[in-house]
Amino acid sequence: MVQYSYSANAQEGGDPGKLKLDIPRFTDIRPHGFGSWMGNLLLHKYASMYGTDMLFMSLDHFTSPELDKVNPSLEGKLGSHDYEVAKAKIAHAAKSLAPILGKVAEIDEKTLNAYIGYMLSPEYQSYRADFLAAVRFGNPAWAMIDTGALPTVLNFATSRDLAGAVRNELHNKDVMIEAELSATGQSGEEGAYKYWKTINAPEQETERRLVTLFVKYTGADAIAYEIGMEHAAKSGEAHEPDEEKLRDIQLTLYKETSRHIPFAQHGGTGSSRIIRGLVGKYNVNTAYLHAGAMAELARCEKMGPDIRGRVKKAIGTDRMLAEIAAVRAVAEDYLHQTDTFGMSPELRKVLGVQAPALPTYSAFDIKATE
Repeated sequence: MVQYSYSANAQEGGDPGKLKLDIPRFTDIRPHGFGSWMGNLLLHKYASMYGTDMLFMSLDHFTSPELDKVNPSLEGKLGSHDYEVAKAKIAHAAKSLAPILGKVAEIDEKTLNAYIGYMLSPEYQSYRADFLAAVRFGNPAWAMIDTGALPTVLNFATSRDLAGAVRNELHNKDVMIEAELSATGQSGEEGAYKYWKTINAPEQETERRLVTLFVKYTGADAIAYEIGMEHAAKSGEAHEPDEEKLRDIQLTLYKETSRHIPFAQHGGTGSSRIIRGLVGKYNVNTAYLHAGAMAELARCEKMGPDIRGRVKKAIGTDRMLAEIAAVRAVAEDYLHQTDTFGMSPELRKVLGVQAPALPTYSAFDIKATE
């Protein structure tokens, strides 16, 4: 499964905010929709060229705008239809959380209006449109709603809003939707993770109920929450995954929902080990970037004089081969660690999946999503 992030789709689609060129973009096609469509075509190309048994696209880290970085103004919106709908969504989320969080779920009028303003803001609406465009034209097998950094009530409301839009506005019932209850931190951030065995029974029970409600409330097919990892782990970092928490919560989810809800582990590069059987998606982008960059660095150090001397062999397309080989080696290593190397033919038999047809969208079919 190959993942395309929010940022990668923006860059591939020519978003002026990401691809800073002195060339104007003469199209009204949303960058994220166009980028996702191009990614889909690229995967089909490689699948066809190399006879890939199973190859899927995943949309990762479609991160929602930060609450304090949007314009939550309600000027001219009070009493409007959109205002009342957003208000109902926030109020419903708060009411649903009350039995678990008690007073923590209560929000005063100022906070309520701030949350309503967030959902109506140009920033959130643009993010929402980007996500739907990427799902529509990329046709991914998996798509992540990254709202875990928002306050809990707002996270519940926006995750449900986005998941519902995929099912009801795009009429897409197939894509696996991943929702994030709490955000995995970044390497170097302050704050120590509290492992499951160190917290008391009431806190554990609250967490179990909260995760279960989140999955039921949002309609998510997969879940991400903190287990002690950090994104972009630097060399030498090795975080111990919280296996006790994973076992407890994932078993609770199965009992309460009667279906398997895969756990998506973020920050896999810095994980000290892979927990087999409990993790459905394992993110290791930093490991790939590091392997590729190190291969490039080694080659530049070895062939520096030829590169400076403009020797064609040193500066031609061959310079990418070492990087590709390095990334492939890391990918194969992870596949062997998870005992999934070479299993795609068997998985195809189990699922009864046929190779998908090549998409036939043209640029004229991809309309801007207002």
